[in-house]
Amino acid sequence: MRQYVETVFNDRIYGITATYTAPQHNDRLGQCEYLSFQALIMSVGGTNTTLTVGYETSNDQLNWIGSTGNIINAVDITGANKTHSGTLTQTNGLGAMRLKISLGGTTPVEAHVAIIACGRTAG
Repeated sequence: MRQYVETVFNDRIYGITATYTAPQHNDRLGQCEYLSFQALIMSVGGTNTTLTVGYETSNDQLNWIGSTGNIINAVDITGANKTHSGTLTQTNGLGAMRLKISLGGTTPVEAHVAIIACGRTAG
């Protein structure tokens, strides 16, 4: 059953240093067993620019455990106005989640990225 659809990230990213979703989304992202994500990419700069979206989970929101895989893994976003999606089934049961969003490619890389999450529960 669908619990929510929410924009959890909407910002311009500069460079290859990872950025994270804001803390106000941590509990919401952690509450559902099934998550679907849509990434909207606009105004891309750089060469061979890629987008990777991973995730980390935590119960105390201080000590984060990184994922073993990515929701969206190094997809080519060179150009502009692209959409990519990914899904995740949470199996570790930790109470909070945050997304780790990274650009790759030849510096300087930059892009405006929006990520919309749809959370569902079993049943």
